[in-house]
Amino acid sequence: TWENHVMLGLLSSNVSLSGPIIKNKLSFSIAARRSYINKIILPMVNKFIKESISKFDNEYMFEDFNLKILYKINPKNRIEASGYLGKDLFTIYNKVNYIENDVSWGNLASTLKWKHIISEKKSVNTSISISNYHFNYDMKQDLYFMKLNTGMRTYKLKNEWLFTRDAGFVRFGMEMQLHTYTPSVVDAKIKDFTLDLGKSSKLHSIENGLFIDYPFRVGKSFSLIAGLRLSQFAHIGPYTHFGNEQSNIITDSSTYGKNEIVKNYVSPEPRLLSTFHINSFSSIKTSATFNTQYSHIVPIISSALPAEMWLPSTIDLTPQKVLQFSCGYFARKWNLEMGIDTYWKMLKDIRDTRGNMLNFYDNGNIQQLVARGEGRTWGVELSVEKNTGKLTYSIAYTYSRSLKLFPEINNGMVFPDKYDKPHEVTASLNYDLTPRWNVSALFTYSSGINITVPVARYIIQNSIVNIYGTKNGFRMPTYHRADVSVKYLFINKKKVKGEIIASVVNVYNHKNPYFIYYETLGSIEKYQLEVKKREVWLFPILPSLSLHFSF
Repeated sequence: TWENHVMLGLLSSNVSLSGPIIKNKLSFSIAARRSYINKIILPMVNKFIKESISKFDNEYMFEDFNLKILYKINPKNRIEASGYLGKDLFTIYNKVNYIENDVSWGNLASTLKWKHIISEKKSVNTSISISNYHFNYDMKQDLYFMKLNTGMRTYKLKNEWLFTRDAGFVRFGMEMQLHTYTPSVVDAKIKDFTLDLGKSSKLHSIENGLFIDYPFRVGKSFSLIAGLRLSQFAHIGPYTHFGNEQSNIITDSSTYGKNEIVKNYVSPEPRLLSTFHINSFSSIKTSATFNTQYSHIVPIISSALPAEMWLPSTIDLTPQKVLQFSCGYFARKWNLEMGIDTYWKMLKDIRDTRGNMLNFYDNGNIQQLVARGEGRTWGVELSVEKNTGKLTYSIAYTYSRSLKLFPEINNGMVFPDKYDKPHEVTASLNYDLTPRWNVSALFTYSSGINITVPVARYIIQNSIVNIYGTKNGFRMPTYHRADVSVKYLFINKKKVKGEIIASVVNVYNHKNPYFIYYETLGSIEKYQLEVKKREVWLFPILPSLSLHFSF
């Protein structure tokens, strides 16, 4: 059967179409979204709300596209092909200080999957896929220009077998991955002078895994899933490793050819999940897992902007290891779903940059760029949800902490992770006034992220030199926002439905800072300087009107 949706709005539009091409044989689904916040609504809002986006002119755009084709060869075999293309672009421009930042990121992915049904209780899935992630950051300020690119491409082959038992699903299989990393490509200019930051390089690796999950049931109340994954990761050439260093002079190096193994790692990864049913409406769930993460996410610049890159495990970068425990109590009663869930996580061999900016190139030594440390993360989440009746709602509160310790960073003292946000609250409400009228509201609240900022400055040779404080020692202001919407069903037929939706994002126009920069006013020659903190906000109040049709 056909199932189609079309939404046309002032902030964004989307369309999804799905249906048969050959009945009971070949079908498809296609979906696309596109925003144009800065084209219609934002210019109108800025005319009525003074300094709604500080002194910056912001532009934000996202778009994505999904395609899926399903072909049933026969009752026991089917093939599915899917593809995804997504892109986000955020631009900040300040005419007063000649500052322009362009941040864009996206992913291109495709998958081909074959499902074979052996019997009613046995099946096997085989898939091949490719994904290509990219991140670009362009910065211009007066006479200075910098362009940074980073990304990661992955080819993947996976084979998975499923057996149905009374206790659950037995799952086992294997997967193979080939990664290509582009850590960072940096171009920089000062007026017409180009800075030579070295030749960029690509890093390559192979990752393999064997896995099995086996369910058990003990009596009627207790169930258990025991799992084991054996992972293997090899950093392969071409690669040149620089070893010993004396007085900042490299005295040793080793060169590896294409596909030659530079460093090999093997790790068992066990896990255990259990569920104990106390009675018909409540249960306790626990888990204990040990994982090895071979790809590292490392910040490129120490700022609020989401500039991060991927690095593989190498001779100098050992894999990250994560040990996690969780325990939660869940209940369903009085038409409510309630839960309290706690977790504790220990991280070893995590990575961070030694300075304020990371540039990776061929003749660099990773040990001189990236520091090694450990982390602790813990938290508790309380939630209540009602999904039945005219009035439905959900409320969740999370208290969590994420702290790091690096002997070579922050004088060896503990510091918070960039995304350590102790308090987070989400609340949503949905009410059917009549069969045709519906109102809804959403509220979000969270502690601000942590960044490293200057705490003092001095002048040397007519240049301002910043002295930075403790690592991630400044917490951004609290983020909170409320959205409301009203829907009216004006077409309600068997095969066609139509809705008109009026909505307001950030209804009380709270200014949530996206990042902070410091503006220097005055004259260096006269030693009359004034430094002011400037906050750049994403979006003010954004009203919108949309039409939604389903047929």
